[in-house]
Amino acid sequence: QTPFALARVNDGKMSQVVLIMSVVLYILFFFLMVYLCILADPAESTLSRLLTEDIPNGILKLLERCIGPKVGDSASRMSNYLCYEPNPVLQIVYLIIVLGSWSIMFTYGYILMPEYLKWHKYSGYVLFVLCMWSWRKTCNAPPGFITARSLAKYDNYPYDEVLFSARICPTANIRKLARSKYDRMSKAHIARFDHFCAWINQPVGEDNYRYFLTFLFVHVFMCWYGAIITALIFMNEVQEKDLLNVTFIDSRTGELMKATKFIVFQFMLARYMPLAAILLLMSVMAVMLTGFLGFHVYLISKGMTTNEYYKWSQIKQWHKESKKKYAQALKHGKAGPPHDPTSSGTSFQGPFVSASTKHQNHTVATTPVGNAKINVPEKVLADVDVGCTGGASPANDEPSKEDRKSEKNQQEDLVQDPGPLPNHLYDLGFVQNVREVFFPRSLRPPGQRKWNKFGYTGINAKEKTKTH
Repeated sequence: QTPFALARVNDGKMSQVVLIMSVVLYILFFFLMVYLCILADPAESTLSRLLTEDIPNGILKLLERCIGPKVGDSASRMSNYLCYEPNPVLQIVYLIIVLGSWSIMFTYGYILMPEYLKWHKYSGYVLFVLCMWSWRKTCNAPPGFITARSLAKYDNYPYDEVLFSARICPTANIRKLARSKYDRMSKAHIARFDHFCAWINQPVGEDNYRYFLTFLFVHVFMCWYGAIITALIFMNEVQEKDLLNVTFIDSRTGELMKATKFIVFQFMLARYMPLAAILLLMSVMAVMLTGFLGFHVYLISKGMTTNEYYKWSQIKQWHKESKKKYAQALKHGKAGPPHDPTSSGTSFQGPFVSASTKHQNHTVATTPVGNAKINVPEKVLADVDVGCTGGASPANDEPSKEDRKSEKNQQEDLVQDPGPLPNHLYDLGFVQNVREVFFPRSLRPPGQRKWNKFGYTGINAKEKTKTH
C-alpha cells in the first residue's frame, strides 16, 4: 500500500459521532411523527396527548409564570397562528429542504457520477423541474370554493343521510352540499373536502385533489430515484477505490487496520457527509411518502376522502361498541326489541332521499341510498378539523353534565340494537372512483351546464374573500 491508499478514519471523529447521533435522532423523530400523525389518537393515547397537548400547554403556562402574562399571551398567539391558521412556515421549510437537497446533489453528487450514470444528470434536471412545478401548481390551484354564486357548480352529489344531509351551514349561511365541509383554516366551504395540507398552505378539495396526487406521486418518485442514484454513487466509489481492500490508519494511535464494512461506512460518512445526509433524508422520506400515497390510493379505491374516512371510522367504532353492548344486554334481559329497518330514526331517512326537497332554488340530487334507519349520536359525527391523515380531536372532549346525565339515563333504559352498518354511497368502483378524482363532476359537461345556466363563466379564489 502506498501512503495515498491509507485513510485516517478517526479524522473528524467528533463530527462522525454527531452525524451518527443525528441519524438516530432523525429516524426516531420520523417514527414518532408516524405514530403521532397516523397511528395514535390523542383521545386514547397517553403519549400522544402528552406530546401534542399536555407538554405544549405546560410550556405556555411556565412562560406565563416565569416571564409574565404578556410573553405568555404572545407565545400562545404564536402557537395558535402556527397550528390553527394558514401560514407559509411549512412552505418555507419545504423550499429549504428541497432546494437545499438538490443543490447538494448538483454540487457534490453530479461530479461523482460514473460514466454509466451520466444520463441521469439530465433526467435529474427534468425531475427537479417537475418537482417544483407540481408543488407550485398544487399551491395555486383552487380547491373548489363553494359560495352562493358557485353552489350550482358543485351540487353534483346526493345526500347519503349518514355523513351528509340537507341543512344550512351556520358559518357560511349557505346550503351544505354533500361531501363538502367548512374548513376553519381557510375559512371557506370546500367542495368534496379532503383535508387541509400545510405544505401547500391550503385545503385539498374537488378541484385540486388531482394536482395534490400528482405532487405526491412526483415526490415519491423523486425520493426513491434520488436515494437509489446516491446509493449507486457510493457503491461506485467503494468499488473504484477498492475501499474494502485498502489499509486504514488510526490517526490517534497510528495503528494500521484492515478494512471492514463498518470502517468503510465511517469513512464514506466523513468524506461525503452532505451526500450521506441527503441519502438518509431521501430514504426515510421515500418510505413515509410511499405509505401516504398508498393511503390515498386506498381512499380512492373506496370512493372516500380523508374527511369521510375519519367519520366512517368513528361510525364503525361506535357501531362495534353498540353491538357489543346490545349483545351483553341480551344476556341480562335488558335489551330492547330487535332492529326494525322501517322504524323511525333520527340520522338516516330511509332507503331514498326525497326528490322534492329544494334549497336556495337548487334541487337536491337524488338517488337510492339503501341505508337502513339507525340512530347515531351527534358526538360521533362531530365536525372537527381534518389534517393529512384524519380528524383532530375536539379541543374540549370532556363530557358535559348534560352528556353524563343523558348517558346515565340511557344506561337505565333498555339497550337498543344499532342495526346493520350503513353503506358508503359514494363508492362507485375503482375505475369510476379514479375518474371522479381526475375528472371532477364540477368540470364535466353537466356541471358546466348547470354553472352556465346561472350566467357565470368561471370561479376563482378571489370569490372566497368577497363572500367570507
